[in-house]
Amino acid sequence: MKKLLLFALLSLLTLPAYCQMDHTTLVELFFTEYTALGPDKALEHLYATSAAPQRNRAAFEQQRAALRQLTPEAVGRYYGRQLLRTDGLSWNLAASSYLVRFEQQPVRFTFTFYKANDRWGLYSFKVDTDLAEELTERLRLNYPLVEIRQP
Repeated sequence: MKKLLLFALLSLLTLPAYCQMDHTTLVELFFTEYTALGPDKALEHLYATSAAPQRNRAAFEQQRAALRQLTPEAVGRYYGRQLLRTDGLSWNLAASSYLVRFEQQPVRFTFTFYKANDRWGLYSFKVDTDLAEELTERLRLNYPLVEIRQP
């Protein structure tokens, strides 16, 4: 009963708060809700900040399906996240990429936010599980040339 009350209170308090924060705080709130309320609610609240939620409905459903695949049976327990990179094209467009640590495999969450006037909103969100392939490719591209001598 206490958990249900906490859930209801947190849901009511966080939704309006999403609209008044900068993009880094939106990400922090997403991860807080991800652990406390589950991925569905966290994603729902994040997409509520979008300036065009109807336009993004297909993307929302696609990413919700991707998040639902990240079950403890599939990827293990959630152990936290680590900021990989953040960048922006201007003062009004910013993206952040996070390594999300699960027991059995890493996953990348990429958030892109846009501020047309006075508030940040979600522009896109992506879940990516092909990190090992990308890392291998980066090693291949950045591998120093080594002179090999015959003994």
